[in-house]
Amino acid sequence: MPPAVAASVGDGPAIAPTQGSYTTVTCSTTGSYDADPPSPELPLLAKQGDDLRFTVPTGWRFVRWGGSGAPLVGDGADTWPPTDLPDRPRSISVPVPLRLGDSIVGLSVVLISDDERAIVKLGLQVLVRVN
Repeated sequence: MPPAVAASVGDGPAIAPTQGSYTTVTCSTTGSYDADPPSPELPLLAKQGDDLRFTVPTGWRFVRWGGSGAPLVGDGADTWPPTDLPDRPRSISVPVPLRLGDSIVGLSVVLISDDERAIVKLGLQVLVRVN
């Protein structure tokens, strides 16, 4: 199982993003789990200009992320190209979608354990409500 990732906006409460497919690689094994994640139901409340913050627990760090945000109704999407993180932070910030209303933000992240013995590539989704 991949580590639990938390998502939050500002000082608001953290929620667990919906997890999708993931691949885990260790020194001796590779495993994968394919999933079509259910749509997130609990929204993160945000204002234009806020950032979404994704945080991993102690023992893990981000090494890469990319993703997109699309409205639940209507057209248009925000896209964030894959970005390498050589400083390996425990948290990353992603801008909230530019439009008002509900959007699904989907990320593909790569995590590495602090001891560098495990790598996880993981799909995440959150529902963001921008007022």
